[in-house]
Amino acid sequence: MEAPHGMTGWVIGPVNSVEDLDKAESVQVVEQGPVRAVIQVERKWDRSTFTQRIIVYKDLPRVDFELDVRWFQLGNHEVGVPMLRVAFPLNVTNGRFSCDTPFATVERPTTGQEVPAQKWTDLSGPNGGAALLNNSKYGHRCEGKTLEMTLLRSSYDPDLYPDQGPHHIRYSLFPHAGSWDEAAVDLEGTSFNFPLLAIEATPSEQGDLASGTSFLTLNPGNLLLSAIKRAEDGASLVVRFYESQGRKSRALLRFNRAVKCVTRVNLLEEPLDGVPDATLSGKKVMVPVKPHEIVSLRVDF
Repeated sequence: MEAPHGMTGWVIGPVNSVEDLDKAESVQVVEQGPVRAVIQVERKWDRSTFTQRIIVYKDLPRVDFELDVRWFQLGNHEVGVPMLRVAFPLNVTNGRFSCDTPFATVERPTTGQEVPAQKWTDLSGPNGGAALLNNSKYGHRCEGKTLEMTLLRSSYDPDLYPDQGPHHIRYSLFPHAGSWDEAAVDLEGTSFNFPLLAIEATPSEQGDLASGTSFLTLNPGNLLLSAIKRAEDGASLVVRFYESQGRKSRALLRFNRAVKCVTRVNLLEEPLDGVPDATLSGKKVMVPVKPHEIVSLRVDF
């Protein structure tokens, strides 16, 4: 619970009380199969209820959490601001707190101050660490050896009733050896946010696409695909990617069809001068990439 303070819709105030939600109404295994197992935990606290599913996999080295909350806590000038956080105390010494941001990773201090991050945060030391992945919550903090993420808050100004009602929240803990870039945490965070979806085709929809064929593959692994879209002024395709780990690279894009023309463009899709050109060879496109560079290509088939 935050102490009463002003501008609660924008400012997180000092926390004057903490209550651990470590008492469960029920705990049961609701799924146990060859791919994964799921433990479901039911909790109640004051006016709110929580259904948490803890998911462990046979072949994925992470633990996923799905949390359904019916949140009816109210804050005011007398009691302060109720807040729901998840915390993971880690066995990490001399840890470095890294945060995913748009097209980059930023290192933050481990002082407990709440900071923004997108798909993941990570605390890693000389002997490895762990990343906290998410797909919808962006307030994070790290104090000492503990990674935390804010899930819900009941501020009272200017809105008296924020976050009221049902919420479905997903997050995941990804332990790893080495640093965040050595463990490819950026790829794991992207995978968590964009899970692979399987669609069964009807006989009339089945074509000649071979098993394992992709429209586009991008290598090496420190290059992350950000967008594939139709150009704003024509039938060309715009492909955007960025270098995520601070390494000079050479991008190799493989399409499933021959490319007629490729042009480097800026974020407004205007041709760029003074940058190395992309080279073209059949279905392949190659382009040099500087550390942390955003690359946009206009592609014609």
